Amino acid sequence: MTNAVAPSPPQPAHALLQRSAAAPADCLPGIFLLPGGYVDESGKVHDEVELAPLTGLDESMLANLDPQICAASVVTALLARCIKRIGSLHTVDASLVSELLVADRDYLIVMLRRLTLGPKVDCVLQCSDPNCGKLMDLTFSVDELEFERRPVEQRYVTINLRRDAEGLEAEGSVSSVEIRFPNGADQEDCAPLFLTDKEAAVTKLLSRCIRRIDDCLVVDSEKVAGLGQAKRVELEERLGQLAPDVEIEIQASCLECQRSLDLGFDLLSFFLKELLTSIRNVERDVHY
Repeated sequence: MTNAVAPSPPQPAHALLQRSAAAPADCLPGIFLLPGGYVDESGKVHDEVELAPLTGLDESMLANLDPQICAASVVTALLARCIKRIGSLHTVDASLVSELLVADRDYLIVMLRRLTLGPKVDCVLQCSDPNCGKLMDLTFSVDELEFERRPVEQRYVTINLRRDAEGLEAEGSVSSVEIRFPNGADQEDCAPLFLTDKEAAVTKLLSRCIRRIDDCLVVDSEKVAGLGQAKRVELEERLGQLAPDVEIEIQASCLECQRSLDLGFDLLSFFLKELLTSIRNVERDVHY
């Protein structure tokens, strides 16, 4: 559980880097067990990853990325540089990293943040009570986070959908769908569409992940749309129940309204912002 703490004087992001550098144990390569795991072409599962912290060269790469690049592409670039091994696979490149499950990539970013900057996270969140909306200074440790593992055994799973057009279960409307969990490449491909048409992006995402609908082995966006809204919602729900989940929720208490809150926290966006802020601060210190 993470609680709000009293406001503290602002501290530049690069100070976080300096502080973590004083604790060598937090900056050594680590070995982590993936929440899901990577299944290679032969069907072998690789679930152990050796990860190294970011270096100055990695931070420079990040600073020189196109500002318009999507977050999924940034994750691929970072992990391709920092992952030293995935199971028995010692040749790790962007192509392999993009095939990792979304949940596994998010988890590795959390661990990369810990290795690079240490476990302590200082952040500012907004109270979700519409009658309050005050900003809260929060401090928590990555070591306090608990991630539920849901190991994968194969690339594709079969889900039988039973909802009819009204969203009710009906034996006569069963559709069998063979689908894999979304990976980084799916995120990168669908990211531009998500900005303009979320529903179309989800349809495209599903068409990339589905291998079979009943006896049909050629699945495109039109075929996915033909499932109907009720079955699509059911498919997303069922897939979410099976997929590894590393979403971070923080239990906090607002010091202003005293309300207990469950707040979602996007550590990926926070981590990238920390790094970019730190790089800019260092550049400013060097040039001025």
